[in-house]
Amino acid sequence: MPTTEPSTGVIGATGVAEAATLAAHAALPLGADRLAAVAAILSAWLPDADALSRKMSAPQYQGLMPITVLAPAHAADAVDATGAGEAAP
Repeated sequence: MPTTEPSTGVIGATGVAEAATLAAHAALPLGADRLAAVAAILSAWLPDADALSRKMSAPQYQGLMPITVLAPAHAADAVDATGAGEAAP
């Protein structure tokens, strides 16, 4: 995940470079004009995402599981909504 400046929570030059590298590895190269937009979005999202991550790491939340299981629709070994592991037809 791209890093933020500790004092401001804003994506700095290092974080923008990290985002560009991640995008390039995913075959989604970003031009300079798009990098500024990505940096603004990440600066808005990452502080709250980090706070939620810290909160959910607390012991009282360790047993929580997502209500929705995300699996590709084409997966032959998809699980049912209860997570019981029932194979898809």
